[in-house]
Amino acid sequence: MRLHEYYFDNMTRHPADVGTGKLYNAFGDAYGGFQEWKADFISVSGMRGVGWVIAYYALHNEQITKHWIDDHENGHLAGCVPVLVLDLWEHAFIGDYKPAERGKYVEAFFANVDWKACEARLL
Repeated sequence: MRLHEYYFDNMTRHPADVGTGKLYNAFGDAYGGFQEWKADFISVSGMRGVGWVIAYYALHNEQITKHWIDDHENGHLAGCVPVLVLDLWEHAFIGDYKPAERGKYVEAFFANVDWKACEARLL
């Protein structure tokens, strides 16, 4: 259930822009910029099925990567720290959105990310 802890910890009722800093720079280094990273992350969230999209910080090369993970316990990358965790199991959004409205849920998710909490995971 650790992914739920990351998921809820990277959410806030008082969001702020990603701004500048180590996390912002890491997005740019890996993807050419924050907007490019975000578009790529969102494209993964459109995959069929249920699971998680996770932005990891790879300790060995200090790069941001993103991956689709099906379960809590399978498929995680060794030597990587989850930076941003998006729950795409239907229980995460079915109370507010229809299954076909997953894209709207992802938009709402990004409108409520606590970027300071995400950046703190890099340190």
